[in-house]
Amino acid sequence: MRLYSALLIALMLVGCDKPPTLEQGMYFYTQSQHGPAVSALQPYADEGDYRAQLILGMAYIQKDFRDDAKSAHYFKLAADQGDVDAMYFLGRAYLDGKGVPQNTTIGESYLIKASEAGSVAAFQALGNRYADLYRENNSSVEALKAIHFYERAFLLGEGSAALMISITYGSGSISNRYLSSVWNGAFQLTQTNQKRNDAYQFLPADLKDKAMMDSYALYSKFSSMKPAKSFLDEIGKYRKPAA
Repeated sequence: MRLYSALLIALMLVGCDKPPTLEQGMYFYTQSQHGPAVSALQPYADEGDYRAQLILGMAYIQKDFRDDAKSAHYFKLAADQGDVDAMYFLGRAYLDGKGVPQNTTIGESYLIKASEAGSVAAFQALGNRYADLYRENNSSVEALKAIHFYERAFLLGEGSAALMISITYGSGSISNRYLSSVWNGAFQLTQTNQKRNDAYQFLPADLKDKAMMDSYALYSKFSSMKPAKSFLDEIGKYRKPAA
């Protein structure tokens, strides 16, 4: 399959006086041909096309083509134009110190911008950040921040966020067995194709029915909001080269 893709790319480029189109560059990326993708998309990125900048940032975080500094550079260019994916990835880069000096304040600010634009991944990342801080410091303030961000992700359709809320309520300064069970139950309801565990096994018998009703109430809100329309969600349409 990889050989076929390489031959197809060669046929697209050989004997062609015109530079590759944006669509062809996107196609190369979808086929994991990161070198040709970068070559094709570079002129568009230099002209300010946020889509090309975003995909260059993505190409430079791939294992076979990794350059964290270049990746962060292009994510910054796209983020400055308001691209939600770029803001998320740039925020992660600052949190982890990959390609940029580590700066949790700047990293969190980009994640918040992405979350405000409706990024599920950003809500999850912010939830994870504060859940980690809660485990380290046992601060109820950080625990409640984690729950807030996880709940926003849950409302956008991220079922695993309910499990993370359940885990957060499972121990520490805000430990609450009832709420932990309720959120575990909500998580189980999102797992429609998997065997469910008994989320309420540790509750007294007189609380199980109420907890189950509360879980269903939460589940009824699941995916009640629409996530941001992301260019990465649309990249598949470039899989076929332009005619």
